[in-house]
Amino acid sequence: MSLEEELDLSWLDAINNTEAPTKYFKTDMEDITIFFIYLNKSSTIFKIEKEKHVLEKVDKKRVLKKEVLIKAIQKRRNPEPKIRYKLREVLVYSINIDPAEIPEYVKNPNKNEEENHITPMEIIEDIVFSECLPIFHKVNNCFVILEEMVLVLSEKKTLVSILKKEPTKDIKRTKKVRISPDTVIKESKSKTEKARDK
Repeated sequence: MSLEEELDLSWLDAINNTEAPTKYFKTDMEDITIFFIYLNKSSTIFKIEKEKHVLEKVDKKRVLKKEVLIKAIQKRRNPEPKIRYKLREVLVYSINIDPAEIPEYVKNPNKNEEENHITPMEIIEDIVFSECLPIFHKVNNCFVILEEMVLVLSEKKTLVSILKKEPTKDIKRTKKVRISPDTVIKESKSKTEKARDK
């Protein structure tokens, strides 16, 4: 599937075919699509998944709650048993223009580049979506970029007992003192030895 087929550009055709765009009215968005973009170790996109979430109405605004977003991210962090992903970035794409600005928005590509509709989120918090034109409801989305974690396996050092040379089958021990072969032991005098030397 090509990128053009994946993206729904029917809203652009609707704008071009409309003679009177000022008759549009802004409405509340009902739901939002979250795209999960998976990057492998070489930072190449190898998988994209999506899921819809209903926006809650809070003080006459539609909100994607922080808890819902965190839960969705946690669910997607471990899609495969031995591979883990860390959150790299959360981006919110939202076009919110007035109906009278639509013809200028479509005709002037330079103006489109100057207006950045992508908002990176530094901290995960509630995402507020204000009213927008119905033709932009499918375009306004949230993108979660997950990057494959490089797991570093640490070498396990075998512990060596300084009290016994060979391990025995005696399980009942009151105190175990173990050091690794690389550890240097410093000798120190006990309190009674220091008292005798005075």
